[in-house]
Amino acid sequence: MKLKKAVVMTDDEYEVLLEELDGLRKSVVLDQDPIAVGLDEINRKLATIQTSRDRASSIVCDAIINKNLAQRLQNSKQYEFEKKASNLFMTSADVKALKSAELRKASIETTLSDDLAAAHDSDNVVSKADTFLKYASAVAKDLEIKNENLVQQTYVVQLILKVHPTV
Repeated sequence: MKLKKAVVMTDDEYEVLLEELDGLRKSVVLDQDPIAVGLDEINRKLATIQTSRDRASSIVCDAIINKNLAQRLQNSKQYEFEKKASNLFMTSADVKALKSAELRKASIETTLSDDLAAAHDSDNVVSKADTFLKYASAVAKDLEIKNENLVQQTYVVQLILKVHPTV
């Protein structure tokens, strides 16, 4: 899945990728007894897991880009709010006339409630992007561990076949 330029993933895109990651995680099940399944089956599983690892790595890369875009969006929204708040503080006679800093802050936040809400919403977008990245990375790591296990199983089966060629 290719991300569009400067657009954070939608909930639908997350859902599709989460389902795909779940499928990748379940794509290969390790066997209790690798000797019983033989080298051909282990090699087939190695090929399957390599394809799954490649796809998971691609999703992790997309998730990194997505998180960076979300953070840029967050920074932009926060900057926009702070700029407008500063401008309002400097130019509004009504805000300047208020007696305390708390009242001025509350007045500015009320006036700029849409901008403040957008800044808070962008925090949620970053949190979602970060959580997705962590999950995608965990799936990629899980696949890497399965791959290492399969490679070790291959060596064990090859050694056993050399020692006991009739097995």
